[in-house]
Amino acid sequence: MFTIKNNTSGFTLVELMIAMTIFGMMSVMVITIYFSTTQTSRSLNAQRELAETAREIIERISEDVRERGFGDNTAFDTNYALWKSYDYTGLGSEYLNLMSGRYVYGAKKISGMDPCIGTKKTDPWTHCGLYYVEYSDNWAAGYNLVDSYTPDESRKRVKIEDMRFYVSGDGLTTSRKVMMRLDLSLMPRNGISQSLVSTTKLHIQTTISERGWRK
Repeated sequence: MFTIKNNTSGFTLVELMIAMTIFGMMSVMVITIYFSTTQTSRSLNAQRELAETAREIIERISEDVRERGFGDNTAFDTNYALWKSYDYTGLGSEYLNLMSGRYVYGAKKISGMDPCIGTKKTDPWTHCGLYYVEYSDNWAAGYNLVDSYTPDESRKRVKIEDMRFYVSGDGLTTSRKVMMRLDLSLMPRNGISQSLVSTTKLHIQTTISERGWRK
């Protein structure tokens, strides 16, 4: 005579539901941590790009100011009144004159440059850079210090939202120096979210003295 025994070694429906709930909660936690870590990594990389660009700009201008000195060359022809003014006080200037050339804050075109003014400064798709132009060269020959490790203008990863130079001292009784302010931000590109572009900013302010001034 055969007897039927109940098999009690399996999982009940309630146990399965509890296990699935725990698995789902753990999956959500793992995914959340992964995306948070990824976002943090991208944010740190973006800040590093801005910091590297700022360092390159400051080092290059510091070297030029100390080695070449300030200049007041008015023969650098331009149609833009913005770049003809020498207002290094008040609102500051968007260019810096040296003995052999000029640093110009602007947006490069095929045949030259335009000033970065108005909405160009805040438009994420408009690249505003800092160009060094020798007095003997044309505008198109300007070398862009911003994001210099990406030479193609259309692929720049960093832009300057605002740039100001303030020069003080006469080089005779007081040391000539330039106080430089710049605000850096990201350019939109694949792999970078719009929120990261809009929130990643860097403000720099530094003062550079001309070397070898006389008392």
